[in-house]
Amino acid sequence: MLLLSLLALGIFPFGFYVRSVSAQARPKIRIEPVQTMKVAVDETFTVNVTVEGCVNVYAVQVYIRYDPEVLEVVNILEGPFLPSFGSTLLLLNETKEDLEATPPYGEVRFVDSLMGDVPGASGSGLLFNVTFRVLSDGSSHLHFVEYVPKSGGDGTYFMDSNYNEIYPELCDGFYGTPITFSASVAKVAVGDNVTLTGRVLGVTGALNVSILFRKAGGTWVSLANLTTDASGNFSYVWRSSEAGSFEFKASAVVEDVPVQSVVVAVTVESKFNITNYILYIVAAVVVVALLAVLIARRRRRAPPETPPPS
Repeated sequence: MLLLSLLALGIFPFGFYVRSVSAQARPKIRIEPVQTMKVAVDETFTVNVTVEGCVNVYAVQVYIRYDPEVLEVVNILEGPFLPSFGSTLLLLNETKEDLEATPPYGEVRFVDSLMGDVPGASGSGLLFNVTFRVLSDGSSHLHFVEYVPKSGGDGTYFMDSNYNEIYPELCDGFYGTPITFSASVAKVAVGDNVTLTGRVLGVTGALNVSILFRKAGGTWVSLANLTTDASGNFSYVWRSSEAGSFEFKASAVVEDVPVQSVVVAVTVESKFNITNYILYIVAAVVVVALLAVLIARRRRRAPPETPPPS
């Protein structure tokens, strides 16, 4: 599609020729940040589409799919990567929806090219960004559509100034989190158990999940590596060994995208917590005082003693 569009507009340098591509490392195109945590319905957020490791990139075609029941696109804005190497022509900047597909999807379509007899762009930078509005309380993959080489069809790929196709490494992103995660209690005593449970949404088979934890202000460390059941469920029982405030989160790789759950906090108190100890003392004092009052009243109400017979 991109190749045909460029040919029709005649924007490539005069006298181009097609040659084989020399062996080189593949450039990367990625969503940044990889994971955007959920925001309120009707709020907006923006993700950047960046490239790195490019060599002589003259034109790009990028397709990104998302869940149209969760998100809608409100703006697509060209970044400085290509324009910093010369004048550009933005051929396509639009969205498409296919609600009949299984599952239904929305699609960002971005096609851009340098103009004139100039060298292609090299290095790294911001290609474009996309602003989404949140439609519902859900999560959505931000998935690059892979291009079939030499097909002339839809998908994500680049071209150099000699019409050679370049197939970048695709690094997807995610809005929200596909991992639900919670603790059975928010406060326990030292030695008590806490059950950490979660589910990776959309999983149709076993998936590796890691649980990490830290003491407040500390460094995240691995607590357990688990495997979900076929429905994506997982659980782990943690026993507290010291007092303090602890935080937990789950992480997994979903469709090649590393994602993390929300952070769950648990407070662990000493069995002889000083606050509780003081409360116990106060309660005991109150009870003793009440008993003393009751005994004193009973003594005042006692009948007079009967004098002995004379």
